[in-house]
Amino acid sequence: MTYLGIHTTFNQSKKEDYKEMLEKINKRLEGWKSKLLSQAGRSMLIRTVASTIPTYQMSTHMLPKSISESLNTSFKNFWWGTTKDQKKKENWDYERWKT
Repeated sequence: MTYLGIHTTFNQSKKEDYKEMLEKINKRLEGWKSKLLSQAGRSMLIRTVASTIPTYQMSTHMLPKSISESLNTSFKNFWWGTTKDQKKKENWDYERWKT
């Protein structure tokens, strides 16, 4: 059950409870064309629009760590302009590259 977009009851799987929020954020990020925006524009959109949705959820409940990590990943991919297709093509090892 939801009230004002926030779940009032939770299932055993917390990921399922926050799935709708993650989909909503990902749809917004996909709707914005990151290739057409500067990095300053991308960071402004993330700070002002995309991050307000989880902030609203966190006003009443603490987000699970896995949800927080997937939000971070979505925001980072949008900021760097990475799409799902590009991510599959780039299979090089970041740890090896760092050394």
